[in-house]
Amino acid sequence: MLRENALAEARAHRDAALAVLARTGHLLGWSMARSVVMEGGVQARYAYERLVSSAPRRTPGPAPPAAGAGAGSGRGTGTGARVRARARRGTGRVRIRPRCGIRDGTRSGAR
Repeated sequence: MLRENALAEARAHRDAALAVLARTGHLLGWSMARSVVMEGGVQARYAYERLVSSAPRRTPGPAPPAAGAGAGSGRGTGTGARVRARARRGTGRVRIRPRCGIRDGTRSGAR
């Protein structure tokens, strides 16, 4: 039933695309050759959707984590990594600004 609905939706999209294409071609004064090529593209897309929808689908499992990107590895690129890099360089006090722009109940721009 789901496949039937998907194919009906693809047909409806194809029919709507062909109607819009015909009207657009008429308004813009396209040649017959251009109209045929454009309609062929719409029909090819419909054929591709039918072909893909008939292929059996396999749901992929979860992807394995990238090397060194696991939780607790300490090798991330977020704010924590920047703080650790500054600490290693010994650049003094590290201050992290809040993302929302509000500090201690006042706006950061107001003084």
